[in-house]
Amino acid sequence: MFKNELEQRIRLLQEKIEKCAIEAYIVTAEEDIWYLTGITYRPEERPFFIVVSPRSKPILIVPRLEEAHVHKAIIDCEIMAYWEYPSPAGKNWYDILNRTLERFNRVGIEVNVKSDVFFKIDAKELVRAEFVAEQRQVKSPFELKMIRSSAKICDETMGTLFNSVYPGISVVETFAISKN
Repeated sequence: MFKNELEQRIRLLQEKIEKCAIEAYIVTAEEDIWYLTGITYRPEERPFFIVVSPRSKPILIVPRLEEAHVHKAIIDCEIMAYWEYPSPAGKNWYDILNRTLERFNRVGIEVNVKSDVFFKIDAKELVRAEFVAEQRQVKSPFELKMIRSSAKICDETMGTLFNSVYPGISVVETFAISKN
């Protein structure tokens, strides 16, 4: 089920990209990466990119250190790994990303991209946009189902906790109730 949801999210993004006459869109934010791929990743000093274009599968550009981790991706994608510092000539993230972007004229990029990343991107035309952020605001039926399920579990748990406490109960006893 989750795979279908991720594939639908990618399709919606591809439709938005095409509608806006953008040939590719670069995603860098870790929450947006998770939203589109299900991959958890904290970039720190090693950037992670998803390049989405309307009619091809997404391209993940990741540190070689993370390559095995991203091969577990649920979505069908191309994976390109880069060498970290000191990287051989032509093997760092911006060389690989820029070679990937050469075939596109108009490229979109998230508005929350870090400036040190933004200034190393060499695209013919780079357009700042918030496609994924906007898409995340509208919940899919799958997301609504998960939200409702989570809320139900929280309501039931809080009900159990409230029905079990009494005047004078200690914090330790309350904690013990919550562990059941």
